[in-house]
Amino acid sequence: LHDCFDYLSAVSSDNARFLKRLRNIYAFDEKKLFVHYTPIGSAEKRKLGVVKEKTGMDILWAGRIAKEKRPDVLVGIAKACQGLPFRFHVYGAPMHSTDNYTDQLKKLDNVTYYGAYGGYGFSSLPIEDCDIFLYTSQSDGLPIVLLEAMSAGLPVVASGVGGVGELVINGQTGFLIEPFDDVGAYVNCLEGIYKNRPLLQN
Repeated sequence: LHDCFDYLSAVSSDNARFLKRLRNIYAFDEKKLFVHYTPIGSAEKRKLGVVKEKTGMDILWAGRIAKEKRPDVLVGIAKACQGLPFRFHVYGAPMHSTDNYTDQLKKLDNVTYYGAYGGYGFSSLPIEDCDIFLYTSQSDGLPIVLLEAMSAGLPVVASGVGGVGELVINGQTGFLIEPFDDVGAYVNCLEGIYKNRPLLQN
C-alpha cells in the first residue's frame, strides 16, 4: 500500500485500529483514511428464560475452521474445561488442512461438533439455548459474526485482535482476551462468568 498511497484518493477499513497502524508505520495522511463500519440488520433478541434456569453453561463457537480462527485454541479451551458443567457447540466447515481439528473436537466429551451452518446464516444457530459466544481468532478486522451475536443479545468472550476492541469493551459490552492464544485466560473468564451468572443478563 505504501507504494501507491500517494495516488489514492482514499483508503477505507472496517475498523480504526488498522488505519492507526498505517498512520504509525507509514505516516499516511489521515485525511485519506476512513472507517466504514459494517452495517448489519437488527436481529431478534434471544429470550433468556431457558438460560436463566440452567445450572450448566452452553458455549457457542461458529466460523470457518481455518488456522487463523485458531481451532487449536478452541480445542485447548475445551480440554481445559473438561469436568466443568460446560458444553461447547461448534459450527463450521473445515478449511484447507484443518480436518484434524474437527477430529480432535469430536473426541472431546464436552464438545458437540455440528459441521457447517448454512441457509439462514447466524440466525440458524441455537442462540436461544446458548449462554456465550466464544471467538478465538488470531487476526481480524471487525468480524460480522460478533456484530450478529451481540445484536442478538448473546454475550461474547473474544480475542482482542484487530478491531474487536472497538466493539467489545472488556467488562462492559463483553469480555476481551489478550493475548489471543492464552487458553488459561479464556478458561478463567468462562469460569468467572459461570460463578457470577448475572453478568450474562447485563
